[in-house]
Amino acid sequence: MDIWNLLNTSPTTDKKTIKKAYAARTRVIHPEEKPDEFRQLHDAYKKALDYAERAHLSEKHPGDAYTPPENPETKKRQPTAGQMDHETIELLSGVALQQKRQQNRLAAFMLRWKDLQDPHLDSRKLAQWKEYLASDDFRHIQYLPQLLHFLAEKTDQKRFRGDSKVKLLLWDAYGFREDEEKQDPDGLRKLWCSLVPAVIQQKEELLARQKYEKDKRFRKKLFLALLLACGVLVIFTYCYVNVRNRRQLMEYMASHYPETAFSKPQKDHTMPDGSFFYTLYPLSHPDLTIHARVLYLDYKHACQITEDYSTVLLEYYAGQYGLLCERTTDPPAINDVIMQRTNDDSFPSDQRSVLYYPNIEQVDSFCQTVTRMFQEQKELRSVAPMGICAEHILFPQVLLYGCVYDFSPSDPQFYAAQTMTAAELEARIREAYILYMFCYEPWNLTNEQYHKWGSSYDRLSARWSSFQGTYYDLKDPDTRELLCRPYLFVYDGFNPDYIPYSRYPFASVHVKKTSVGNAYFSLLEHGAHLTVHEDGSGFTVISNGESWTFGAEPEVKLSILNHLYEDTH
Repeated sequence: MDIWNLLNTSPTTDKKTIKKAYAARTRVIHPEEKPDEFRQLHDAYKKALDYAERAHLSEKHPGDAYTPPENPETKKRQPTAGQMDHETIELLSGVALQQKRQQNRLAAFMLRWKDLQDPHLDSRKLAQWKEYLASDDFRHIQYLPQLLHFLAEKTDQKRFRGDSKVKLLLWDAYGFREDEEKQDPDGLRKLWCSLVPAVIQQKEELLARQKYEKDKRFRKKLFLALLLACGVLVIFTYCYVNVRNRRQLMEYMASHYPETAFSKPQKDHTMPDGSFFYTLYPLSHPDLTIHARVLYLDYKHACQITEDYSTVLLEYYAGQYGLLCERTTDPPAINDVIMQRTNDDSFPSDQRSVLYYPNIEQVDSFCQTVTRMFQEQKELRSVAPMGICAEHILFPQVLLYGCVYDFSPSDPQFYAAQTMTAAELEARIREAYILYMFCYEPWNLTNEQYHKWGSSYDRLSARWSSFQGTYYDLKDPDTRELLCRPYLFVYDGFNPDYIPYSRYPFASVHVKKTSVGNAYFSLLEHGAHLTVHEDGSGFTVISNGESWTFGAEPEVKLSILNHLYEDTH
């Protein structure tokens, strides 16, 4: 075969080109795998270098012309015995030099290998090792039998203590493949068997990492999807609840106030309990602002709705008719008593309107004005019952709700005036005022009022005869004429001094009580010296040098009265 074909290059006298071609061919033709072809390649390499050397000499000595052999197979030269000995000696010296170089390279490899015996190599050393495995120094010795046996022994799974990445670099340097085991039993095959576990482990780690990254991406997408779904659900629920509440509020306003058209409710804010607050206005009075609260109930898909249109509308028209209108809120304790007594849903525990009359002597004109206002203004026919109370009294809540926490001597003063005549309204108001004044402010009644209302109070107080108490003969202070015989009732009231789980067994949750008006009559009957305050806020009793004041509260403990009775006697 032509030496240039073996070197896979065109004829040349450049030694560098010849060496590069030889180096390239040695990567393909390994001495362990193809020893005969490698020997032919090495002979061709030597002959090509000889050809280049002789060409260089012919240029220096033109007389010694030299023609290179173009084809050693067809055109052979018969050297002399002296020339053959010279070539043999030259070849042997080249082999010796190559062996010495291989030994040096093997020694350098061993030094590098000792430096790699660390299970945790840094990236710098790994980069240097990778660069060395790609160099010509390693390429010239990588297929030597002693090196292959050394690597196969040192990289064995049971003996290797270095970084597994070193095995992977050797795998790449030798060009091994996982699916093709080498056939050489003493060299490459053993090394392949030593390195392949690291490759399999790397593959498993790569698959595990890919699976982890895939699962991580899936969990991230799932989390984002759930977050998006929750966001959409929250927005949908919020919009649905808002639309549902607005619709129910509009239906509620249309059913309770059929003669009034309203604007579309505008959401104001949301409370922590989930209730929505809205504002709207009647189209006939766009300057009036209505506040509504809608709370969704868990049962029967119902909504609890409260609004202040009745109070707003009543305040608006009351101002036009010269009436004093304010708002009141049911005290929780009194509201419980009202609901127990009336069992009427028309008394919600929120703000309600109250009309105030100046005094009882002018209540007739007040009632006429109220009934006329309801007759003339059709919008007022749908408002909730309103409270009616006197302006100047000590306990307006007692008069309005007809009771204290423990006892109810009269009815609540809330009226649907649109269904009553002026006479009916006046009669109810006068009756409630009489009961209130005798029970809670009798010291502010005049002699004329005693004469005028005595018989009425006598008749009204008969309803309490089933309670514990006694009759009292009320007489005219001047003529001593009997005006009436009211019944002074006593009831079981809550003891404000009671402490739960007290160590005192006599501390009771209930005590005997009576109204402050009954206390006034009872003390008069027992001959106590009473002094009425000039401003009408109550009265004072002096007993044994001690002063007792009544009128700040609508009820009095019976034990205090008994103590004063003993001092009086």
